[in-house]
Amino acid sequence: YALPPVISSVVWSGTILALLLLWAARDGAARYQPTNTTILYISDVGARYKSLFIAGATVSVIFFLLSITIDRHLRHVGYLPPALRKREWWFAVLSIFFAFVGSICIILLTIFDDVNHDATHWTLTLVFIIGLALSALFSCLEVWWLQKDYDLAGRPWKYLWESQKIKLTVAALAIVMIILMVSCGGVGSKHSTTVNTSASTTSATAPDPRCNGAQSAAAVLEWFIAFPLIAAYFASFLADAWP
Repeated sequence: YALPPVISSVVWSGTILALLLLWAARDGAARYQPTNTTILYISDVGARYKSLFIAGATVSVIFFLLSITIDRHLRHVGYLPPALRKREWWFAVLSIFFAFVGSICIILLTIFDDVNHDATHWTLTLVFIIGLALSALFSCLEVWWLQKDYDLAGRPWKYLWESQKIKLTVAALAIVMIILMVSCGGVGSKHSTTVNTSASTTSATAPDPRCNGAQSAAAVLEWFIAFPLIAAYFASFLADAWP
């Protein structure tokens, strides 16, 4: 029962770190396009190494959804405290729903890369992060109400509330990071340089320094959200199944 969340977290972390190392070491931290900023988004690197991005994200999502399935099974058999009221049941349903929405978006955003499908990619990225954050929030609300009926401080559920603390922390930080990321991206777009065009050719220039700084900051935030925040969220399900 504890293996799927470990695999999900390790594979996801390995994928993100592999993309970072490929860009930094193999590609010499290069700008893939003239309009790229100093620090690239994961999305830019993922578009370059698309097969790795798709494979890593897909495997991570499969084991993440398996973790959720196991979590529900453990509640059904009584290993974890089952819901006693409609309220907890609805929180559980909403948590599962948003987890599936976020998971589907993870896979789709790796397929619809930001080079060929820019608007679609970033919409999916936003829905993915918000989906997992809402899933974590509803999971915490479910356990919050369950603790009124169960002794979650003692065995066999002593790690369950600790797991929820991790999920709640990840959800809060993810929301803050995505707001900062969008803000930095918005500032960068205001100062972005225009593309110079002529009758026969189209040329792109390097971004304005203010745009470069803001967009690079947004890219750093995206890397931080992906690793360690998302990796920690995947791993938090280990505490749910821990004996």
